[in-house]
Amino acid sequence: IPKENLSKIKLFEVLVTDGNKLYEGREPISGYDVATFEVVPGHYYYLYDKNGVYNWRKKLPFHYTNRPEYGKNFFYVGVQRLFIYEDQAYYNGYDDSLYVPHLTPRQLALLKEGNTPLRELFPSQDDKQKNKEIDTTGFEQLSYPFWRHQGQVYHLIYKEWYDNNQHDWKSERRYVVVKGYDNASLRVVPNGFLADKDYWYGGTTRLFPSKDVELLAIYEGYEKGWGMDPAPTPNFYLFKNAQGYWLAELNGEGAMCPLTNDQANKLLNRQ
Repeated sequence: IPKENLSKIKLFEVLVTDGNKLYEGREPISGYDVATFEVVPGHYYYLYDKNGVYNWRKKLPFHYTNRPEYGKNFFYVGVQRLFIYEDQAYYNGYDDSLYVPHLTPRQLALLKEGNTPLRELFPSQDDKQKNKEIDTTGFEQLSYPFWRHQGQVYHLIYKEWYDNNQHDWKSERRYVVVKGYDNASLRVVPNGFLADKDYWYGGTTRLFPSKDVELLAIYEGYEKGWGMDPAPTPNFYLFKNAQGYWLAELNGEGAMCPLTNDQANKLLNRQ
């Protein structure tokens, strides 16, 4: 690196730029726009510049119309090995990949939450064949992973594992009928909760009567990066309805307790 460029040095874990060239160790490398070059946070092998997104030297197969800007029109969901650019998505698995050229706003929102594999929204023919015992034509998505069809509410259960004998990833999906809701009036309410004419629900957990409900606050817990913390702190939700205040923790089996006005005000004043 020339001495006159030392003040322009920028480090990217295994790569470095002096503003004019990009280097791997002492060797200059080409193929990127140096002025706009960046690295996906936490993933030194995923790169991007004004011309595209790269898995090291391989350019990902998006249709590029605008400069990728991480956190604006470009996202990486590490837990799903999923890239999102504009309204497109690309899944890069060990032995599998999938490019989807157009997603609806609802599909984009689900994918960005990090809980939905791209293959679940766009299953392969093999997956469709495994699931042929249930005809999902006409299913109405409520709030992931709950669906409604012909008066029944279904819970989609998705599992994915690595088969050591066949040296390949396997997946299974099942639609299980869920009872306990008033199916005809069941609807989606803010933040992914469900409600019918009688109650609000966190998934299958019945919370409280559904009259005059407000979600006042969400207290986010701590979770170590990439979900590696064996005991992450859960999120808590503060609600108010016609009966009073409620504090809910919905991880695992879920738990909920009523609060007095003083207790609720103390929580709200901590924000």
